Amino acid sequence: MPFFEERRKGIESNFAVPDHPVFGYKQNDQSDGDQQKLERSFVSGFFFRLKTTHRVMSRIRMGGSRFGNPAPSDIRPSRQVIGQSILGLCLCFGQIRTIRAPYQSDLNSHQSLARRLYLILWIALATVHLTQSVWISGWTDVPSTSGDGQLNNMLLEHGFQALRGVYPFSSPGQFYPVEGTLAYSDAHWGTLPVYAAARTLGFSVWTAFQVWAVVLAAANGFAVLYLTRVCRIPWVLAGPICFIGAIGTGSGFVVCS
Repeated sequence: MPFFEERRKGIESNFAVPDHPVFGYKQNDQSDGDQQKLERSFVSGFFFRLKTTHRVMSRIRMGGSRFGNPAPSDIRPSRQVIGQSILGLCLCFGQIRTIRAPYQSDLNSHQSLARRLYLILWIALATVHLTQSVWISGWTDVPSTSGDGQLNNMLLEHGFQALRGVYPFSSPGQFYPVEGTLAYSDAHWGTLPVYAAARTLGFSVWTAFQVWAVVLAAANGFAVLYLTRVCRIPWVLAGPICFIGAIGTGSGFVVCS
């Protein structure tokens, strides 16, 4: 979409170059003219998206109060516009903050360490919350429901055994005697190395799945943290946003089996 493409190009060409991918930045050199032009562009986009969101919300309120509930076809475009508006506001805030208040890279070592520990604490809280069934049970339960969690565990174990050459990769045993059933469910190709590494280190099938869940929960936290830093969100707010975003991407892990 033009809106996202414009913001993406603006980020790639004008955002600060990361000095550290998660915790810090260094500022690019920009002329005053470029700064003013860029700021005007993003401010105009800010108010345009804000106005559009206001119109959409007014339409939804009118549909609910005077003409009955809005149809699903009316709600879906509204959600798209609202999502675009939220992203637009974040990017506008981040770009203007980059111009007017760049990250101070000359912090002393104590301040830098305190900020990193603060952010890591939020990630740790999100990780424990997402995988609470593992910690509360003393590493005897797995995350998610008993059916879905154990199915994912078996699929990961099948992938590990297939890497060892024991079984054909395309035919998980859970669907025996039908063959070629890998696409029937999640294959977990992207995260299989985490599980395979745990199994290679000697963990059991059950414990390796628990390790897999904990590592993925922590990875979600660091991914959200990286996004907040790219958008130039203040570090004080980045921690809580990281917690909310991480638990939102993996809420299925919370249920004890």
